[in-house]
Formats: sequence, C-alpha cells, structure tokens
Amino acid sequence: MSNLALQIEHELQQAFPVKDEGALKRAASLISEHSVDRTTYAHDISEIRSDIRVLAETMKLGFEQMEKRFEQVDKRFEELVAQSDRRFEQVDKRFEQMEKRFEMLIDQMNRRFDDVQRNFERHMTTIQWGGSLLFGLLAALMSLYKFVN
Repeated sequence: MSNLALQIEHELQQAFPVKDEGALKRAASLISEHSVDRTTYAHDISEIRSDIRVLAETMKLGFEQMEKRFEQVDKRFEELVAQSDRRFEQVDKRFEQMEKRFEMLIDQMNRRFDDVQRNFERHMTTIQWGGSLLFGLLAALMSLYKFVN
C-alpha cells in the first residue's frame, strides 16, 4: 500500500470508530488510488493551458487567413465590377456608334429623297411646259388650218 493510503487509513482510524479493518483499508486504498497529487494536477493543468493556448493561436491564425481570403474575394469582386463597367462602357460606345450610323443613313436617305423629289418636280415642270406649249402649238395650227381652209 502506498504512503498516501497509509496516511488516509491512520487519519480515518483516529476520526471514526472502526468496525471493519478490511473495509477501512479498502476505502483508504480506493481514496488514494482515485486521488491526484498536487504536482500531477499542476502538471496536467499546465498541459491543458498550453493546449488551450495552442488552440487559441491556431484559431487566431485561421481567422487571419480567413480575413486574407475575404480580402482576396473582395478584390476579385471589385475587379469583376470594374470589368463589367468597362464592358458596359464599350457596349454604350458601340450603341452610340450605331446610333450615329443610323443618323447618317437617315440623312443620306433624306438627301436622296430630296434629290428624287427635285428631279420629279423638274420633270413635271418640263412636262407641264411641254404640254402647254404643245397644246398651244396645236391650237395655233388648228386655228391656222381653219383660217387657211
């Protein structure tokens, strides 16, 4: 039996009347076996504290790495936003170019229409003058024919 078990057994004999010596020895033995001395307790507590410290440092490093990852994701998101802005600007420029081209086409069509209209008016004026002149000449010839006949 260990020294601690003997001390516990002696103290219990002094404190209480003993009816069964074997039970007293078994109780002292159980108490001594299931108790922890201060040095072992202090050592275990220091190990637990160091393990907790290691866990805390590991968690801190993990949080720092997550923070860095979030910063990288933020940067990537900002780059994507910038790229989409540039693409939208390019699309806007392209639409502006197309709009200018349509305006040029409309202007060209208007000029062509104006040219066709002017040519038509000239032809109509020529036809009107020619018709008037022809009818006038025809009337003069008919009058001359009647006069001569």
